[in-house]
Amino acid sequence: MGVVTITYIVIGAGGGGGGAGRKTGNGGDGQPTSISSPAFAPITAIGGGGGSGNGGTISDTRGVSRGGLGGAGTLVGSTIRGAGGTGGIGRTTVDNGGDFDNGGGGGGGSSGTGGERQGGWFGDGRDGRAPAGGSTTGSLTLAPGTMITITIGKGGAGAANYESGSPGQSGGDGFVRIQCTGGCGKLKGNGHSYDFTVSSGLIV
Repeated sequence: MGVVTITYIVIGAGGGGGGAGRKTGNGGDGQPTSISSPAFAPITAIGGGGGSGNGGTISDTRGVSRGGLGGAGTLVGSTIRGAGGTGGIGRTTVDNGGDFDNGGGGGGGSSGTGGERQGGWFGDGRDGRAPAGGSTTGSLTLAPGTMITITIGKGGAGAANYESGSPGQSGGDGFVRIQCTGGCGKLKGNGHSYDFTVSSGLIV
């Protein structure tokens, strides 16, 4: 009857950027992405952590404080997947006599890079640096007709700022690519890629 051999890349979603001027304004965590089947144990890539809200302000100073950079995503072909969102941009506050809010922390990215902590920190227990997400690659040999369930993680939501200004950015969604490398059964071979940006299923 033969077998089907596939390779896969599974990428977790990025975390959302934290809010400027809001100590509790953390970005949402990126969700994990996975492939699963009764034929093998689930293969999962974790999502990146949400960037921490930054409650710090600088007194009697006007200006703009950029948000912390999100952790890098994973490049697949020409597209970056699962990047962390940039933190919210702090701006001069309206009601604080010229103080301005420091920018929020960046969300964690799927490349294994945590989000950047922004200066003037006054955040939560994460100390401003969001945990990294991840990705995983490998191969599987399966019986023809095996059903694979693909679960795509959503990127974490960006958090609002205390004042007006650009809020934290959302993290990038997860991603899965599957390719057949031998005995392809129902799948196309010759380097054809099955790319998934929403949850779905695939029969090999």
